[in-house]
Amino acid sequence: MHENLDNNINPSVDTNNLEGNKPDIDLVPFEDVTIIELPISEQEMSELIDEAEALELQPLEDIEPLTETPIDYEAVFEGLDEYDFDGKDYAQNSEQLNSLLEGFTEDNWNNMELEGQKEQINGLFDYVNDVLGLENPPNIEYYNEPEKGNYGGYNPATNTLSINEYMLYDSNEAADTVAHELWHAYQHERASNPSSPKDFQYQFGFDNYIRPSDDFDGYQSQLVEAEARAFADQFKGALAQIRGV
Repeated sequence: MHENLDNNINPSVDTNNLEGNKPDIDLVPFEDVTIIELPISEQEMSELIDEAEALELQPLEDIEPLTETPIDYEAVFEGLDEYDFDGKDYAQNSEQLNSLLEGFTEDNWNNMELEGQKEQINGLFDYVNDVLGLENPPNIEYYNEPEKGNYGGYNPATNTLSINEYMLYDSNEAADTVAHELWHAYQHERASNPSSPKDFQYQFGFDNYIRPSDDFDGYQSQLVEAEARAFADQFKGALAQIRGV
């Protein structure tokens, strides 16, 4: 049932204007507009002039133009000894680190249930995060994908570190994955707000990332992967010492 729209019109509304008729508006010619000037005394004007003259402005021609820092985007570091890891000391608390890595020894690891192994990983995750001092630490999540070699990864879009439960039978690779992928998180954090040549190298490396399926040697040797691998090797080396290997 349709209502009578005419009966619903507010009587206070000028229905003529609803039909497109415009109300009469008295427009004042621009030349008749009066401009009001705010008075300023001679003393105030003098003070303003003195303040302006007191400003030491450098002539434009004397300003040195900004120069870009040359960046060697193709530089690739080879070997652990070539990295300083920006002063990040993986063994900044050696006692805590050794205690954490004890849980990754084969005997201890194999006697743990899945939840216990996750607790060990989460503990190492927290330690490495403290070492790196990430401004925005990633979330950690677990998935199960029955695929050999699929240990996990870091997703910068979601800022998430993913660990494959299927590969947790290998405690050495579990520890390696945590350190390796958290270093990637550090690289991405630096690349997202670059302030040094190395930051721009990270940015360039991710923008021109070489996937292993395209070029495995190139994948291995590119800065972002070689450096992450070298950082994680420190933890694997410490674990090997605890194992007595």
